[in-house]
Amino acid sequence: MKTQFNFHFTVIAAALLSYTGLAHADDSQPDALDKITITGSRIARSAKEGPTSVTVITGADIEKQGYTNVYDALNNLTQNTGFTQGADFGNTFTPAANAISLRGLGPNHTLTLINGRRMADYPTAYQGQVNFVNLADIPSVLIDRIEILNGGASAIYGSDAIAGVVNIILKKHLDGVNLNLKVGGAEHHGGENARLQLTGGKSWDQLNVIYGLELSQRNPIWSRQRGFMSDATALGEAPSPILARRIAGGRYLDSGSACGNFAGLFAGSVQTVGNAQKGYCASGLLRPSYWTIQTGQATQNGFFSANYLLNPHAEFFSDAMLGFKRTENNTRGPSWTAAAGQGNYFLNQNTGNYESWAKRFAPEELGGASNYNRKWDDLAANLTLGVRGDLIGSWNYEAAYNASLYTSQTTTPMLLSSVNSYFLGPQLGTDNKGAPIYAPNLSRFYQPLTPAQASSLIDNSVSHNKSWLQVLSLSASGEAFQLPAGPAKLAGLLEWGSQGFSNEPDQRLNQGVFYNASPAINASGSRSRQALGAEL
Repeated sequence: MKTQFNFHFTVIAAALLSYTGLAHADDSQPDALDKITITGSRIARSAKEGPTSVTVITGADIEKQGYTNVYDALNNLTQNTGFTQGADFGNTFTPAANAISLRGLGPNHTLTLINGRRMADYPTAYQGQVNFVNLADIPSVLIDRIEILNGGASAIYGSDAIAGVVNIILKKHLDGVNLNLKVGGAEHHGGENARLQLTGGKSWDQLNVIYGLELSQRNPIWSRQRGFMSDATALGEAPSPILARRIAGGRYLDSGSACGNFAGLFAGSVQTVGNAQKGYCASGLLRPSYWTIQTGQATQNGFFSANYLLNPHAEFFSDAMLGFKRTENNTRGPSWTAAAGQGNYFLNQNTGNYESWAKRFAPEELGGASNYNRKWDDLAANLTLGVRGDLIGSWNYEAAYNASLYTSQTTTPMLLSSVNSYFLGPQLGTDNKGAPIYAPNLSRFYQPLTPAQASSLIDNSVSHNKSWLQVLSLSASGEAFQLPAGPAKLAGLLEWGSQGFSNEPDQRLNQGVFYNASPAINASGSRSRQALGAEL
């Protein structure tokens, strides 16, 4: 299924009130204000009279608090009252990304900008429903400050700014080279991390260059590494079945007699529940063995910015960001149930009974639980090129092109449909009620798999997701005319933009290659816009 969206609109706004920000005053000169551009307005001003404040988090604040990215810096804001599922919430649509929700209105109503420009959305929708920007991909080392417009700004920015605007201002000037290395660990292991940051800059007569590189690595934290989650039976919970045969009506058959064959699995925790004739094999370590309570990540981020003074009245500017990230997590190991999707019962020709067989694979059978990790390989890129300068009198202008791309490849290990024939043999038909008929060999079901055998029953489902945007803009501002109280300033903007997305799941999900797989569809869309605006 492919969807196309095309939107064309023109917006003309006049006499818009400017939003205000926090003024930064020099201690020795209380009335002197630094030059500042306020988020939410095209007119640069140090306004104090407006109704909406701006919260500013500086790069020094980020370094002092030990934040690793923009999400960490914004997560504890008072106005960030909405709960969001992010990188450490396990089995979600977007475990490789983090978002905030100002005032609880949802991540799709908080607009995130870099240097006042939009970024591509994360290519997978939050909870499968709404678009958002991944805040975990912007390294802290590159940030000069973060401005958070605390009130709604939908009149200027659109409906995605109802809850507010987050404007990330990157560094503009650096002299010399800075190197920063941080390493961390935990008493009970898991979560070990290291981060290397390299930044530098150089200024010449007409050219100013800034560059940055950040490399980081973080190991996952597994439930088994934390005592309160290491064994599901610690608080009296019954162990989870890992091997079971049942007859129609619910009575267990003789799976319990085979538990000794699996004694070394799940770290030697396999036990018999019931008895050899009417029981099953179980373990309290089934869920903890596969659950990561913090994702593992490896990131590489680079940044380059250059400003070149063409003449006293014009400057060329450019900046580029490129980031790679691999995220891994695990929420459950592979499990198999006979006749899944067909009532879960089959007619055993050898016994004459309608039976249900179920097996949970142990980490030892896979060669380690991490061999069943889900993986996300993300690429995020941003490029801006432009020229700005002065015109006649107080007027200045800026012409810029901005492009942003985000791609994500998701790799999900899944059982192959051949797992049915491995344990049950070939299907011999169906009975008059549609139940499949097999004559299985119990000895294969009652023996642990080797890693090679398990590998032959598992393959990776790979999906490709992408989002992109591009914007071409021309803006100008200056003094339009004089009034008794001072000059009236006018700003104008002409803009063209387009954006789109695509989600391409593994087509083998629809071809019966994978065991008990849900159908998957392609989805894509694009839109373009033209806008004309003015502010007085």
